[in-house]
Amino acid sequence: PSPSAVSGGLTFSSINTPGATTCGVTSKGAAYCWGANAYGSLGNGSDTPSSTPVPVAGNLIFSSLSSSGEFACGVTTSGEGYCWGNNQFGQLGNSGTANSAIPVRVSGGHVFSRIKIGNASACGLTTSSNLYCWGINHNGEFGNGSPSSGSSTPVLAAGGLKLVTFDAGAGSYCGLTATGTAYCWGFGLQGQLGN
Repeated sequence: PSPSAVSGGLTFSSINTPGATTCGVTSKGAAYCWGANAYGSLGNGSDTPSSTPVPVAGNLIFSSLSSSGEFACGVTTSGEGYCWGNNQFGQLGNSGTANSAIPVRVSGGHVFSRIKIGNASACGLTTSSNLYCWGINHNGEFGNGSPSSGSSTPVLAAGGLKLVTFDAGAGSYCGLTATGTAYCWGFGLQGQLGN
């Protein structure tokens, strides 16, 4: 019931812990995950849970990570998107639906500034301020006016709005334009779209 230091003596620059899997990026850009390992969400090539941080496979250098209980995605320092874990709905964005216990490259050749993940979808903001989403789209998570079963490759999202930042909820997303106008889309049963 009180704070305890994460094992390993690692120095983190960011950490993400929305569910049963926690991931962090060290000050040198290395990715580590710990906790439950459903579908290979620790990204270390196994499906064994770990109560201490394990390095994500591939020796990639990340600028940011976003994780859930079942999958995770990150952006490298060169803007490449990588995801790992559950891929039942194409939420790894690599043109397939096979789960992966190691990072796989997001399709499309986009240069991302950040990726955020929801329940079974992910969205990435490019350096040109375009938002692309992949995975499930049952509740309109793509924001493109067309709810569907989804896509295993990135789809231009948010109605084509140019965004400076965005964030993800369980089944909804919100973004800000350069003028500070907020837009939200997706699941809104509890009023989380703010409209």
